[in-house]
Amino acid sequence: MAKKLLIVKNLRAEHMGKFVAVEGLVRKATEVRPKIRDAVFKCLRCGSIQKIHQEDLTFKEPLECSKDQGGCGRAASSTSFKLLNEESFFIDTQKLENQEPPEGLRGGAQPERLTIYVDDDLTGRDAAIPSVEVPAYSREDLVDDLRALGLTVVSTERPVDHGFGVEGVRVLVDDVPVFVYEFADVTAARAAATIMDRALAARWGVPYVHAAALAIDVDRIRAQVEDDPAWPFAWEVFLTAGALARSLDPTAQGDLITEACATAMEAGPVLGSQLPFAVWVLLERGRWPAALARIFRGWGRPPRELLTRLAPLFAREDEALRELASTCLAVPLPQPLAPPTRETLSALASADAP
Repeated sequence: MAKKLLIVKNLRAEHMGKFVAVEGLVRKATEVRPKIRDAVFKCLRCGSIQKIHQEDLTFKEPLECSKDQGGCGRAASSTSFKLLNEESFFIDTQKLENQEPPEGLRGGAQPERLTIYVDDDLTGRDAAIPSVEVPAYSREDLVDDLRALGLTVVSTERPVDHGFGVEGVRVLVDDVPVFVYEFADVTAARAAATIMDRALAARWGVPYVHAAALAIDVDRIRAQVEDDPAWPFAWEVFLTAGALARSLDPTAQGDLITEACATAMEAGPVLGSQLPFAVWVLLERGRWPAALARIFRGWGRPPRELLTRLAPLFAREDEALRELASTCLAVPLPQPLAPPTRETLSALASADAP
């Protein structure tokens, strides 16, 4: 006699780690999407290739540039890694929602549900999904991806596109509510190229996200007004430097600054790419410790003229920051400024900088 199928509410600890047959209705199924199985990274310090096998929902990055794989041995806090999508191995994956049969319910009891993830040839199969639409890449799926990064989603309010590709998703990083803006592999079709890096956002949380978002927003304003001669030369570098000097601690957050600059320089001419130049200016003016200058050892010809051209702004730094911040807040943009950027610019515009 065939063994009776389990239903969701009868699953217990004894079933963990075992193959079991569960009776129910497939009430929801996402579209089939790629899932990385073997991730290939490039160390931005030594250029070696590092491979990390991915087994669960949490994306794993290298903890070090492993010497066993020909690397330099540096810990993740001392270098950065770039994910090489073309070299990585992907499989198909799909998420299903199984609901216990309605005929077994009593009174007004609600059916139990079980989330199931299927891979490879198990994806894309026809399933009975009565009266339920199968969504495309929905906001709910985006939230699932954010949670897989270790971020706690606290709300998914009405979409508000801040220009970074992720609409109105508010998350908790280290128990502090922030907005997460761009994860290019999630919304690559719509997201403009920026310095925002998913791995660094997950690793460093609020300080990195806010600093990168500010640089991106300031660069968006620059692009909007670049034909107006009234704006001073390289004002976006000056304003970014002023904001970073007042929001980051170069001693306690040196690794964050180093990785943010390395990633931004690797990204090339994208939105926010003035951030490394702003950091370099702070170093050259003696505002930040010289130990951070190692970031720029690869620069063949440092932009010395930039220091000369910015000297008039630094000569009246507090006043110039107030003027620029106030003017930036008045510039109309296709997408609004990110909330933390607006707060930073408002603070610079309304008070003397310390």
